[in-house]
Amino acid sequence: MKTTKNESGRASLSRIKLLLILITGALLTVSCGGGGYGGGGGMVAAPGAFSLSMPTNGAMGVTTAPTLSWTASPYATAYEVQINTMSTFAGTMVNDTKNLATTSYMVSPALAPGTYFWRVIASSTYGTYTAGPFSFTT
Repeated sequence: MKTTKNESGRASLSRIKLLLILITGALLTVSCGGGGYGGGGGMVAAPGAFSLSMPTNGAMGVTTAPTLSWTASPYATAYEVQINTMSTFAGTMVNDTKNLATTSYMVSPALAPGTYFWRVIASSTYGTYTAGPFSFTT
C-alpha cells in the first residue's frame, strides 16, 4: 500500500514540476514535506552578477599587499581571486586563490611593483559568474 502512495506522490510531484516549467520557463526545487521528495526547497541557480569594489579600476599607488574586495554574488558558495600582469589572464597567474568564503582577500605574498589585473569568480554547484577585470598599479 505504501508503494502505491509513493508512486501517486511522485506522479503529483511530476505534474507540479511540469506546471512550474510551463509557467515560469524554469525548473524549481520544490519541498514537498516528507516522503523523500523535493529536497531543501528554494530555487537553485548559478551565481548572479556582482561587482569589484577595491581597489578601484585604474587605481595608482596601491600597496604591494592590498586587500581586494567585492560585493556578494547571489547564490555563490565560494569565490576565486585571480591576479595577473596581463588583462587576458594568459600565461602564469601571479596569484590564484580559490575557495574563499568571504568578499575580501588580502594579497599574500606581497606583489612586486607594477601594474596588475584582478578578477573574481563566484561559484556554486550550478555554475560560475566572473566580475572584472580591474587594474591597479603598486
